[in-house]
Amino acid sequence: MANSTISNNRVGSASGLSTLASDADGGAIMNQLGPLTISGSVIHGNRASATGQNGRFAEGGAIMAFGGTLKVSNSSVTENSAALAASLPNSVELLAEKGDQFIKTLSAKAAQVPDETKATLQRKLAVLKRMISFCRTVPDSWSEHDKLANTAKGLAVHALNLDVDVGPLLQMQKLLDSVVFARAQGYGTVLSAAELEMMNLTGDGNGLDIVRMPSVLRERVPTSNFFQPGGYARNPIAGRSGVVSKLLAGTNAVMDQESKLPGAKELASLFPK
Repeated sequence: MANSTISNNRVGSASGLSTLASDADGGAIMNQLGPLTISGSVIHGNRASATGQNGRFAEGGAIMAFGGTLKVSNSSVTENSAALAASLPNSVELLAEKGDQFIKTLSAKAAQVPDETKATLQRKLAVLKRMISFCRTVPDSWSEHDKLANTAKGLAVHALNLDVDVGPLLQMQKLLDSVVFARAQGYGTVLSAAELEMMNLTGDGNGLDIVRMPSVLRERVPTSNFFQPGGYARNPIAGRSGVVSKLLAGTNAVMDQESKLPGAKELASLFPK
């Protein structure tokens, strides 16, 4: 590209047209075909952004280039930006809507352990109750939960996913919500682990499209249809698979391999067939 001006473009939710974008990459230029050389040009005021409930990545407010070299000379690249407000899954919404259930489960656990462990869980319960109250300070809508999720306290709520007691409850609830979504859409077949992962990875709507796809189409439909370029490049299974059938097979292979790890075996032993 030579002697050109690219300015004030918008990608993803920055366009004002939609908030459905999961990835927003390259506000001015997206290049994945090979070497890119820019000379004597102006790239100014471009923006890429992604927001909840689908937002995952936002990169390259000016230029997103991968798969080849990038050379820029005698050019001006100014006041471009990339912004991400991601909330997948939105832990604030899960606590606001299912918090009482989490309290009940954790309270039952506390009642069955020794006093020392019980005291620790009771302190954790007190914190969890305050977090649930915080999550319920706004109306029960995605947009309001999304705003709350991007505050300092909202980020602290999301950190609950790392807690050994509360994290599994949040993650299992997210998977259960995906099952409920599928049932509500009229899909009654038992979802495999890989199919659930598709819904978790690409969002319930996109994931269910993959699940419902006839086998003959799975062999032909490109995996990239369900990812923006940035997310596609980051996901090693998606990047190698090419088509949907291979994506599912690759995901199953990874799950089969990891199910043989000691921690996975220990977990499986708690749920005998």
